[in-house]
Amino acid sequence: MRHLKAVPLSRKNLQEFIDRLKCEEPDAWPTFLYRAWAIVAEELEKSDAASETVISTVAAAHACALAVSARVQADARSLARQEVSSAILSILNCVKRIRASIRNALNEVAQTEFGEGHADSEVVTNFFNGCADFVKGVPSEADVVRMVNAFGFPTHEIEKLNRRIPAKPTLKLISDWESMHPSVRTAVELELQKLVSDRSSDLKALDVFSTVAHSLANESVTATRENSGDLLIAYVAEVAEIWRRWQLYPGRATRDGDSEYRSQFHRFLEFVLINQLDPRSRLFDRLNDEELMRNRKFLASLPLDADERAEAGIGPRYQWLISEHHIREANKPDSKNGT
Repeated sequence: MRHLKAVPLSRKNLQEFIDRLKCEEPDAWPTFLYRAWAIVAEELEKSDAASETVISTVAAAHACALAVSARVQADARSLARQEVSSAILSILNCVKRIRASIRNALNEVAQTEFGEGHADSEVVTNFFNGCADFVKGVPSEADVVRMVNAFGFPTHEIEKLNRRIPAKPTLKLISDWESMHPSVRTAVELELQKLVSDRSSDLKALDVFSTVAHSLANESVTATRENSGDLLIAYVAEVAEIWRRWQLYPGRATRDGDSEYRSQFHRFLEFVLINQLDPRSRLFDRLNDEELMRNRKFLASLPLDADERAEAGIGPRYQWLISEHHIREANKPDSKNGT
């Protein structure tokens, strides 16, 4: 099973989409939904149930897609917060140990950036940039190198679209800062505002980094949940109930000698959900010989070493959204989903 990602398609207007499906013949539906309809209408010979089964499942798939997108976004924000916290703690410990001359220079950056008494995100990122620019130019020593790494200077060059304007790379620390949940950034900025108001004249970089680190540690931690399996199981359970209402069997199936075989219910689940999350998927339309050859030629033209070339491959990795595990869990008699 592949990792799911947030997609804008999950925000489409559900009612408008369902109304359109009801007004059209199935052969005018999106390809994956038509294939789901064909499983019920033709393979299972339940033409009277096919359209309603698909349309009801679209609603379940849409809810699943929304939940997945929200989960993935929350995970990304949680990870960004962890990255910022780790980087700030590393910088903080280095500032405590570095030579006084370097520390004094960083204090000047803090007093310059926070000198007007503001502590919003723009000021904070300017402070990060100012500190990073300074330590980048300091002769290498252990703690300076650690600080440079913690600020996260990009290792790749940025293409200059307008050569008259120098392209400045974005620090990883700043990218992660901007990726945190707005409420987390606001909480940190409020603590910095208190610090700046009390100590604007003799503000030290150590104080700023310490306040950021302390604020991030005090905020309630939201556990990262990269696995969306529980959301998929809930989707399968809901669709299983839809199938049972039409006297259809929502189970798994295997076939000796065919590792890619999936039950009709399994394929139906995948068709409807994939229409919400990845409507351009090639899971059921694999690359033909001509497309594979074109990919091979393109891969051969790339300046890759042996390991990179082996990892790149020559085509997409076809992975199902729904696994047999999800179906098995959703169909357990004691399932929390009530199936």
